[in-house]
Amino acid sequence: QLARLANEWSRNNLGCNITVVVDEFGAKLWEESNYEVEAGHIWNFGRNFAEDPNVKIPQVYFEHSGRRVITMEWIEGVKSTDLAGMRRAGIDVDAFTRNGVQAALRQLLEFGLFHGDPHAGNVFA
Repeated sequence: QLARLANEWSRNNLGCNITVVVDEFGAKLWEESNYEVEAGHIWNFGRNFAEDPNVKIPQVYFEHSGRRVITMEWIEGVKSTDLAGMRRAGIDVDAFTRNGVQAALRQLLEFGLFHGDPHAGNVFA
């Protein structure tokens, strides 16, 4: 009954079927737990941004990766949340932010991909 009420509210207020959204979310969450799939996504991101000097996607070492582990190139950098560290490293924080927004928009609008986990452990300057 709770699912029925949530779906009714969702249709009336959001214009969508909440069960479809929850099912899609569950499928994607399960897909993300397979590191072979994740490695393919990283490879696609790398290929898409290969010519962009402002974006560096780590190389995946497929021969050392599998369903339960992913091995990637180590990239040195400053965490995206460490503004003082970026300034000490001579990084223009405003330019870094602009580049991040542009990259996010390109991945979504140009490449049709979405990075749903852009936290400080995934984004470096």
